[in-house]
This record gives sequence, structure tokens and C-alpha cells, in this order.
Amino acid sequence: ADLVVLACGVRPRTGLAHGAGLPVRYGVQVDDTLACAPHTYALGDCAEHRGITHGLAAPAWEQADVLAARLSGAAPGARFTGTRTLARLSAGPVQYTAFGEHAAGPGVDVLRIGDATRGTYKKLLLRGDRLLGGVLVGDLGTAGTLGRAWLDDRPAGPDPLSLLVAPPAPAVRQ
Repeated sequence: ADLVVLACGVRPRTGLAHGAGLPVRYGVQVDDTLACAPHTYALGDCAEHRGITHGLAAPAWEQADVLAARLSGAAPGARFTGTRTLARLSAGPVQYTAFGEHAAGPGVDVLRIGDATRGTYKKLLLRGDRLLGGVLVGDLGTAGTLGRAWLDDRPAGPDPLSLLVAPPAPAVRQ
């Protein structure tokens, strides 16, 4: 085949690619041209680019634009250099925000806080003092602060756990 495009779920299913002899680690490993082998490409949830897989639609669309430009000849030098996407979902009572990396790797610290009684879960991935990604479910009180810190690549500070806890609401005077 001249073109192989695999995309399935937020946890890459790489069995077919592995069986075909394509480079696989967490996902199908691709370079900046989205090639995983000569004349073979991967994009979307299954593609691992620079050690990162994305479980969101926006990066897949960006990858598709790059690959379409390359294959059509419209921009043969087009490259995918990565993306920074923040997703927010409200589905009834469920509130969800995710950004950046979602899987821990070598040298990555993971901070988690969960409260089953309140239906909340929070996870941050850090390398040193840099915020690599996060997931918030239920309580999105810190989503804006975390999202801006991640997008601006600001240091997490001396107490990254404090980033998961929203400050208390001010008291109301009667």
C-alpha cells in the first residue's frame, strides 16, 4: 500500500502496525512528515509524534492538513511540529478538561487527587517544574489557571500539588 492511515480510540491500538513491522512504542512512531515507513503514514490517535500521542480531534485535523498538503503537492515541504490542544466537555453533570500529554513516560512525575464522594478526579503530568498535561473531572475550578500555565509553558512552582486545589471562595457578608 502507498498509504496507511490508522486511527482508533484514545489508547492507540497498534497491533496491526506492529504486525506489519512499523515502528511502535506507545503509538505508531512518525516523524514530522507523519511517515512511519517509506510511503506509509499514520495520523490521529494512533500516531506517536515526538513521543506524544493525542486523544483529541484537533491534532488529528492538523495532522490531516499537513499530510494532505504533502501528498497533494500543494505544500510538499509541510511538516507537523506538534500542537497544544485543550479540550473541555460538559455532558450533563459531568465536567471534563484535558490538555497536553496524558500518558506518563520516563522522567515524568504524576500527581493525582480523587474524591469519589464528590465525583472528582485530577491528574497532572510534570517533568521537572514543567507542566506536560493534565486531566480534570468534576471540579474544573483550576482548569483556567492550569490551561494558561501549560499554554504559556510557565514553571509549575515549588508546590505543584497546589495547582490542583482551587482557593476557597471568599466569605459572603450579610
